[in-house]
Amino acid sequence: MKATNHDQARVIESDARVRPAANAAKVWANRLATMALIAAALYLLSILVTGGYERRFGPITLDATKAWPAIAALLVLLLVRLRLKCASFRELARDHGAFVIFCIALTVYLANGRTIAAGDSVPAKLLPQSILRHGNFYLDEFPEYYSGTLPWYLRHVNGHYVSYYPVGAAIFAVPFYVPSVVFGVSRRSRIFAELEKISAAAIVALSVALVYSTAARLSSPWMAA
Repeated sequence: MKATNHDQARVIESDARVRPAANAAKVWANRLATMALIAAALYLLSILVTGGYERRFGPITLDATKAWPAIAALLVLLLVRLRLKCASFRELARDHGAFVIFCIALTVYLANGRTIAAGDSVPAKLLPQSILRHGNFYLDEFPEYYSGTLPWYLRHVNGHYVSYYPVGAAIFAVPFYVPSVVFGVSRRSRIFAELEKISAAAIVALSVALVYSTAARLSSPWMAA
């Protein structure tokens, strides 16, 4: 009995020594994740407000012409930070399941790094710029799209060029365009083609998260996934 009590005392003493070290490591990991998260957010913002750029540091070239890698890094770091706050992956999935699903879906949608050009998506790319710059839904400021033969995705109505498609998707996409438009990025910048895909991918990923959240309420998080 005495030996058993002695062993239990040793275990308690060992735990008392290990726990502060583990807690300190977790605190530092959380701080590092937070600093990396801030760096990734600033990097993404620098791309959005400039339209993309390249910088040379001796033999090394910083290619900051695409926003999607920064977004992917941001999502991963957000998940890491959430994981550090949770006791286990099970707790992360239970308490933040919809956000995890959103991050995974958005990363998958952006992973190929390409925007597939299609006529029906052109108005969705141009309308957020027109809304932010002029407060209307006219596309008169983009003559390169209607000079000569009028494309099938545009219409000429009451002296203005407008989208053939409903404007709902473009309205939802407006927040994604704010940094680039506010900071005066040229409307011909390639960043707007990428924002077209990023905004569409985010909207679809959000719908995936909403479906998951609804299914999780009706069944269980694991069955919903």
